[in-house]
Amino acid sequence: LVDYPGGDYEVFRPWNDRNKIDFGGRTGFIRLALRTQVPVVPAVSVGAHESVVVLARGEGIAKWLGLDRRFRVGVLPLVLGPFGIVPPGIPTLPLPAKITVELLEPIDWTGLGPDAQDDPEIVQACYDELTTKMQDAMDRLAAERQFPIIG
Repeated sequence: LVDYPGGDYEVFRPWNDRNKIDFGGRTGFIRLALRTQVPVVPAVSVGAHESVVVLARGEGIAKWLGLDRRFRVGVLPLVLGPFGIVPPGIPTLPLPAKITVELLEPIDWTGLGPDAQDDPEIVQACYDELTTKMQDAMDRLAAERQFPIIG
């Protein structure tokens, strides 16, 4: 199971959080790995969040508009584009950015057994282990980046 952040919550991280692993507490992928007894291969990237400057996720707006109920979309981001602030929901031109992706060593929880998916403490411990390893790798990759961010 390859775990690569990319849901709406992860994609539209605000600029200040661009190098932070944040799944918003989602653990379905952990339970899936435990249930199917497969290792998890964490994947991290830096640079993609430099192509679009997200000012705010817009979770409140999405909820107010009912996007979460109708379309399973929990965000309606406020983005800074080349010509100013782009209204929520309107696409913008991405800025040029250099993106680095790294696959980490697999994490094997198969010894815990498939029933571990039903234990919230085990699921949380696996989540914490995974996100810590991913954050450590992201911190290392971000520290290796040179400015300007393009090139």
